[in-house]
Amino acid sequence: NLIQLSNMIKCAIPGSRPLFQYTDYGCY
Repeated sequence: NLIQLSNMIKCAIPGSRPLFQYTDYGCY
């Protein structure tokens, strides 16, 4: 789902780690 993916990316952006490390981080 692109909307869920977009939300996860928006959540990950404030972090300092690369996006690929947020695959199981997510926003729940």
